[in-house]
Amino acid sequence: MYDEIRSSVLARKLFDITTVRDAVLWNSMICAYIEYGFYEAIDVFKRMQEEISLDERTIVALLSLCRELDDGLKRGRSLHAHSFKSEMRMDVSVENAFLSMYTDLNCVEAAQKVFGEMSTDVDVIL
Repeated sequence: MYDEIRSSVLARKLFDITTVRDAVLWNSMICAYIEYGFYEAIDVFKRMQEEISLDERTIVALLSLCRELDDGLKRGRSLHAHSFKSEMRMDVSVENAFLSMYTDLNCVEAAQKVFGEMSTDVDVIL
């Protein structure tokens, strides 16, 4: 709510005083920082990992940030490895996020691999 009025300071204060944080709250804070160009999203992500498990929405949000970082490919690959190790459900949005991240970072072989492993029950329009 507070991120919609572009009050990142107020949103962060509210976030910090909240005692019970679920994935939705963590992801909202991460997405707000990413949307407004704040790299604090990485710090929030690190804190999130200490408290709860990442979900698909977290991965998708962070992959959009990876495109902007100097070490984005390294971070993106780390997120990709984490998603496999944690046996995360690889739905179409997650697969597309990995595909886009690898493509945007000119990692053609990894993009081809992701594309080749994508769910086969998806309609393809040519």
